[in-house]
Amino acid sequence: MEAKNIKINIPSAATDLINKLYDAGYEAFIVGGCVRDSLLGRLPGDFDITTNAEPEEVKRLFKKTVDTGIRHGTVTVIESGEPYEVTTYRIDGEYADSRHPVSVSYTKNLRDDLARRDFTVNAMAYNDRVGLVDAFSGIDDLEHGILRAVGEARLRFTEDALRILRCIRFSSVLGFGIEKSTADALRELAPGLLKVSAERIYSEWKKLLGGKNAYYVIEEYRDVISIFLPELSDVSLPDRDSFDKLSVENRQLCMFASIGLEGFENASHRLKMESKTRTKGASVLKNLIYSPNPSDNELKRYLVDNGDEISLDGAEISAAVGITDKQTYLRMLSLVSSPIPRKISDLSIGGRELMAMGVRGEGIGKLLYALLLEVAQGNIRNDTDELLLRAQELL
Repeated sequence: MEAKNIKINIPSAATDLINKLYDAGYEAFIVGGCVRDSLLGRLPGDFDITTNAEPEEVKRLFKKTVDTGIRHGTVTVIESGEPYEVTTYRIDGEYADSRHPVSVSYTKNLRDDLARRDFTVNAMAYNDRVGLVDAFSGIDDLEHGILRAVGEARLRFTEDALRILRCIRFSSVLGFGIEKSTADALRELAPGLLKVSAERIYSEWKKLLGGKNAYYVIEEYRDVISIFLPELSDVSLPDRDSFDKLSVENRQLCMFASIGLEGFENASHRLKMESKTRTKGASVLKNLIYSPNPSDNELKRYLVDNGDEISLDGAEISAAVGITDKQTYLRMLSLVSSPIPRKISDLSIGGRELMAMGVRGEGIGKLLYALLLEVAQGNIRNDTDELLLRAQELL
């Protein structure tokens, strides 16, 4: 199916690249996610190009190329300073590892290339000369908000198990439903995700968590998610309104809040989460606020002990999962926005003044902490003379 009446804005460099291929006697189209996102009014992250020119022919036509995926027919072309992945129309051979084809064969038929793709909404191609090429009714599924496998769903998911997670990720991000036979197949074949690298799983999981429909997808496809995150199999989510307001990291942490630190640490190492995410997540989960209505002094101590970022996240998650009052987060937000000292470096005195008073070793840090807490809680002013007097009293 070709549709001349549909117009997609293509970057000028991509248009030049396509025109050079046509001028040399070949075909070329933008393809996949960039077409889908353009039709949805979303800004594509990149523009991939498919062509009937083989890799060596592409390399002869363009001055700057990189063999980024030459084994599977992909050459990155640098056009007007911008990189574009250009892939030859291909038919994939057997998938021996449930992830990558062992071999590919080139074809001159665009439809053959579109037939190997995962979902109908990702199996459309476009250029300004031909218009939209939609061999598998992707535009209809796009208009109805449906994710449907190209061809036989079980085959698509058997070829590449990551497509199982990509499917529910697209459902989360785009807010699309999943067609029944596609949903049935991904549930049946979900154990295949265990063959996919932790890095790829975690990359898709993060995108899923950030989707506008993440709450529904996590609830509906918990059986699929529990294949790679068994810790979450029986976890109850907070109410949707609270969940939807959380950041990606905090959406994840709110699910681990009821499991505990050990569960999060096991999952974070298994999925090879970034070190910063693991460290911060552990700090937040260790310091949740369990008091239903903490006093101002308790919150100020919490802020002094944990710092702004951990305090805000801890209060937000504690409120979202219902172990503290929802006002606690708003009160913490107000404290973080206030000028109260909450770091030892904020004090008007430091270790030098305490050493002059005869304080040594660990005693310096302990005394400065005690002074900081009293200043933060409003018991004394952050004044040099007042702090020195109070320090003498505490010795």
